[in-house]
Amino acid sequence: MHRKPRFPLALLLGGALIASPVQATSDPTQPVTPNPWTRVLDGDPPGYPTWVRREADGHISCFSVDGVHCQRDVSNPNTPEWASLAKPLYCGQARLLPSPWRITGYNDERKNHWCRTADAVLRDPSTWMDYTALGHTKLLAETPDGDLMCFSTDDTTCSEVRDGKPVDADGAAIDYASARPLVCGAHYRKMHLDTGYDTNKHWCNLPRIIKRETGKIVQPNERLIVDIPYWTSEEQPAVILKTDLVPEGSLRVALSAVYFDARHDDYADKPDNWGLRIADRKLSATLGPQEFETTWWLPGDSSPVLALSVTHYGRMCFFAGSIGGNDPRFIFSPSRAFASFEDVARRHNEPLFRIDHAPRNAQNVEERVMGKPQVEIEVPSGRPAVEVKELLVLKAPRVRHDNGAGDDLRWITYPENCRYYGRYYY
Repeated sequence: MHRKPRFPLALLLGGALIASPVQATSDPTQPVTPNPWTRVLDGDPPGYPTWVRREADGHISCFSVDGVHCQRDVSNPNTPEWASLAKPLYCGQARLLPSPWRITGYNDERKNHWCRTADAVLRDPSTWMDYTALGHTKLLAETPDGDLMCFSTDDTTCSEVRDGKPVDADGAAIDYASARPLVCGAHYRKMHLDTGYDTNKHWCNLPRIIKRETGKIVQPNERLIVDIPYWTSEEQPAVILKTDLVPEGSLRVALSAVYFDARHDDYADKPDNWGLRIADRKLSATLGPQEFETTWWLPGDSSPVLALSVTHYGRMCFFAGSIGGNDPRFIFSPSRAFASFEDVARRHNEPLFRIDHAPRNAQNVEERVMGKPQVEIEVPSGRPAVEVKELLVLKAPRVRHDNGAGDDLRWITYPENCRYYGRYYY
């Protein structure tokens, strides 16, 4: 029986450059204290406030003296005189804009709203993520309430991206200050008659990129370790690894996870590295130091793209192939799945395991110290060095229904079910 774990969870991809681990950086949209009031919108479009800022919790507010209407006839609200009168008007689910609006401001059926525009204009450009590798040449980010949005200059059509930066139809660079984003959900429905979340193969259905690494070199007998955010199987974490691996090359990529052991009807006392190894184009599954052969071989005429995913119910699936095109499920489709660890384990008479969560350090005295969520890539000795062209760590988001208001959340599931030898793993 699946029981609540005694301790929390994390993620690791296995292999062996013990260089200093790459630490996840803090979200630049989350300042410790509110930023100063900034004059960025200047009433354009008409009715927009003049002074806005990002609050300590990452949300947007406009300068107000009554907490209901944005104050526009202010020369500089950062002066002590005006600061003493400030009663900001806040955007966001936690503090719905007051009557008569009762909306979040980020996601509603209006063509223009200053909350989402100010959020896009004030955010650090590095928070816009290039999703070209996932089949969509767009810059995407999350609103402070968690909805996906694309970079746009007219809040209707997503701008294209080139070299990680927004460009217009002629390929000319676009100033980030001109952002007027298109937000999935109620706002997208206003502009295009559906939410985007419910449309198959839509960019709104993409997973969130929670970590990206590029251009790392892993030498023989070394490991590259990348720290990543904590996850649970419910979030369907996944890893995509693009390399320049040559036919005679070898590497291992593994996910460190806490798992449920059916033998003892209990959770493991420590995490193990779950992953896959490729050597001379032959693929095998790994669990800690153990290796289990599969019947899969990769073609020798191109650099492989390898992927791991954990399904909603704790199965680990392995994929190989390429990414790109217009299918947001890219590599995570049954046609590219070569194994489920569950099936591999059964073929080798191993006990049944179910992955539950990533390891993490103890949160209270009753929890055990489990380690850190990490991705690990290893190249064995005697093999050529490998360049990690791109490493992506993904997970499924939860979003609110329709207008972005309320506490009812739903998962946006991006991968298809894993299939191996005609069997599906949910």
